[in-house]
Amino acid sequence: MKTSELTAAEFAAQFGASHIVPGPFAYFACDNGLGVIRDNRDRTIEIVNATEKNIAEFSPEDELLLLAMVCGEYREEVTIPRSDTVFDYEERDRKTTKKYNAIRITLNLLLSLCISLALILIFVLID
Repeated sequence: MKTSELTAAEFAAQFGASHIVPGPFAYFACDNGLGVIRDNRDRTIEIVNATEKNIAEFSPEDELLLLAMVCGEYREEVTIPRSDTVFDYEERDRKTTKKYNAIRITLNLLLSLCISLALILIFVLID
């Protein structure tokens, strides 16, 4: 499936002027008769139907393919402050490790408590 970027006027001519809204949007036409509106701010897409093809027939994989074709490959946005030092990184790592260990210990305690209560109930019901 090929997509080509259109101007707002070209998109309105093909898919109707009701789909054109002001803002940071880009418009694309697919070779299968679908139109795609990309919101550059939220990085989302809206699929517009110009033919009688049912949009509900698209699987999540098809939608992801369209999103990748229009928006490009996903790139994680990581901003590292210029004043960041190794000590800052180590401090963030320690905080994250402490939170992770606290969650892990809490879950282990809850699991142990549940197993203990289950064993107590089993022994009480046996007697």
